[in-house]
This record gives sequence, C-alpha cells and structure tokens, in this order.
Amino acid sequence: RTEVVKVMKLDYTFDRQLMLEREDSREEGREEGWEEGLEQGREEGLEQGREEGLEQGREEGLERGREEGYEEGMEQGRLEGIKSGVFALHEIGYSISEIAQRLDLEEEKVFEILDLKK
Repeated sequence: RTEVVKVMKLDYTFDRQLMLEREDSREEGREEGWEEGLEQGREEGLEQGREEGLEQGREEGLERGREEGYEEGMEQGRLEGIKSGVFALHEIGYSISEIAQRLDLEEEKVFEILDLKK
C-alpha cells in the first residue's frame, strides 16, 4: 500500500511538473509572439507613415509649385505687357522720359527694355 501511495505521489509530481513546464512554455511563447508582433507592428507603422508622408509631401509640393508657377507666370505676363507698351510708345514717337513717366518706370528700365545705350 505504501508503495502504491509512493507511485501515485510520483505520478502526481511528474504530471504536475509537466503541467508547469507546459505553462512556462506557453508563457514564453506568448511573450515571444508579443515581441514579434510589436516589432512587426512598428515596421508596418513606419512604412505606412513614410508612404503617407511622401504622398502628403507630393501634394504640398504640387500645390506650392502651382502657386509659384502662377506667380511667376503673372510676373512674366506683366513684364511682357510693359515691354509691349514701351515698344509701342517708342514706335509712335514718345521720348524715353515720357515713356518712363506714363508707365511709371525708371528711365534706365526703359533703356534696358529698348536695348539702347543711355
């Protein structure tokens, strides 16, 4: 009878030891999975953030480029209009000082537009 009790205690001890080892393994696996998931999540988040940042940067760059292009185009158009006015007034006989006064320009600018020496 004592032998049976000893064997039963050994079986229980052995079973208990196996159960504890399984729980430890499960816990270690959970921790490893959590760490791997965390690392993968970080990598995916970084990639997504880069992609969204790149797209946002492109959109902002396009918008800014359009604005700058528009302003530059307006300035070029304004200068072309002034040049046309200078040439037209010069063609009909206005003096450099009259052209400068009528178009609110400095005389040097009129000379420059007409490609004349002062």
